[in-house]
Amino acid sequence: MRARCRQGGGDLISVHTPDQASLVAAMCPGEECWVGLQRSYSSPLWEWVDGTDANYAPWGLGEPSSIAADATVVLTAGTIPGLRVLSSGGVVERSGVCLRDGALNSGKWWLTKVDEDKLLRPWGIAVAPDGARAVVSDAASNKIFVLEIETGEVHVLAGQRAAGTDDGVGPEARFWRPRGVAFAPDGRTVYVADSANHLIRAVSYPEGVVTTFAGKVRQGDGRQGVRGGALALGWVSWSGTKVAMFSEPHDVAVSPEP
Repeated sequence: MRARCRQGGGDLISVHTPDQASLVAAMCPGEECWVGLQRSYSSPLWEWVDGTDANYAPWGLGEPSSIAADATVVLTAGTIPGLRVLSSGGVVERSGVCLRDGALNSGKWWLTKVDEDKLLRPWGIAVAPDGARAVVSDAASNKIFVLEIETGEVHVLAGQRAAGTDDGVGPEARFWRPRGVAFAPDGRTVYVADSANHLIRAVSYPEGVVTTFAGKVRQGDGRQGVRGGALALGWVSWSGTKVAMFSEPHDVAVSPEP
């Protein structure tokens, strides 16, 4: 993210007062943004990228959680903004706040853009019955993508980076670590093992309408079950109302029978 700021003639932003921390947190389009706090390879001390010491550093609870020289820092956008250390080898699907030539209130700041159509941690893949495209689950971005097999192009069918259980259309819907995916025989529905939510979700294709097909947001007790021809390879129990409960389902398969 720092390289993207430098391409625009600036650098990741440095924060020196509580008011500045609140202002930067308000700029973040998501829950966290990259900021310019770092550690030197030759010193154990933290410093801001503008060359100033970190005399002001609003660390969150339990932070800094790493003293690695390659550690990077994000500012959370909560009621009380706090700094959090992330490994530089981790997933970086966050925006960064950049500043150029002046104070924060000079207006010369901008956000690095996150590529919304970028696969971060593809997990499951299923080819459509017509063979022209496939769906791919991404466990890091919490999205379901469509892959055009002939061109290799991808676009988002449903989901957003923020985890959740919301049903909805396209980016209105939320998943949490989606994993296995499977097409229905007619190619009009995609079933998703929504792992961390303990659910099986159904996504209409190509509309991207997401509904909860089976399960509850709780763990099951260790028995398998089937509903409507979709078999989830996880733990499931049946209550008196025939409601399935799963424990982190990792895959899903659809019977060829209608």
